[in-house]
Amino acid sequence: MFKKIVRLDFLASIGKYVRLFIEVAEASIRRPPAWSLLREQLYNIGVLSLTVVAITGFSTGFVL
Repeated sequence: MFKKIVRLDFLASIGKYVRLFIEVAEASIRRPPAWSLLREQLYNIGVLSLTVVAITGFSTGFVL
């Protein structure tokens, strides 16, 4: 019985991810995001996280 519940939970979570993907795709097609906002977010995520990535890479390399 436990395996059936786990399987149903797994299928339900896959369904939620598929639904999220479809909703995001529809929202992007209806009204695409402004390029200035997208560029700003990419900069914040990519360039501003460079120090964290460098520290993590250095410490991982040091341990190895």
